[in-house]
Amino acid sequence: MFKKVICTLLASIIMSSACIAILGGCSDNGSDDVSSVSSDEFIPHKFGKSDLTVNDKIRLCMTVDEVKAILGEPDSELTNANDDFIYGKYTNMKYGSLSLTFYDVSGGDELTLGIINSSSESDKFANGLSAGSSSEELFYVFTKSEDNLPLYFGGLEDCYGSYVYGSYTSEAFIEEKPMEEIQYAYINKWGVDNGYENEYTIEYYYFDPLEWNDEQTKYSGSYYSMIFYMDAESDLVTSISLTYDAIL
Repeated sequence: MFKKVICTLLASIIMSSACIAILGGCSDNGSDDVSSVSSDEFIPHKFGKSDLTVNDKIRLCMTVDEVKAILGEPDSELTNANDDFIYGKYTNMKYGSLSLTFYDVSGGDELTLGIINSSSESDKFANGLSAGSSSEELFYVFTKSEDNLPLYFGGLEDCYGSYVYGSYTSEAFIEEKPMEEIQYAYINKWGVDNGYENEYTIEYYYFDPLEWNDEQTKYSGSYYSMIFYMDAESDLVTSISLTYDAIL
């Protein structure tokens, strides 16, 4: 289903520098050192728009020119077209271990930053999280909410994991037609539990309020994800991916 497809596409994107659909603009975010964070200095929160940057400089939805104005020319730059993806054309730029992928979301010539990926401890994401961060640090920054209210999207059977916060079913989502923002997070250990791999993911999602058609049968909108790839033995982050996508 939708959620399962997105997870599968994201994995292939990072491995092959392919792409998935993105749309819209994003917010800036500051960065702190996780190792020095305490309850007096930082209030844990759900993943959201304030967490969409890396190194306190680069944010999702920047243009190629905006990124180059900050980072200069990349170590490598590849532009390609792929008819298997909705927007087709994409450009991947690499700055050391930082991989940035841009897509044409407007039907014109301007590309927008839609995926940020890094496996380096030197690249700092929300509140200083990076490769090498522990699951304890991650859960401290993106804590489980106390209310743990249901948040509807997708299908429970598609997540193959247990929830950090939120829950969803496709039936309830269509019935409720949520108009507010949607947030949920879960741990996907399906591959580890079934002996296929030694890596699992901790995934966080935020949806902007969706737009419904007049008949209240179809919807569109934008959503963001932050996926931590975890070593199953050490429970340390091996890489981090930020994405910005569209439901069309």
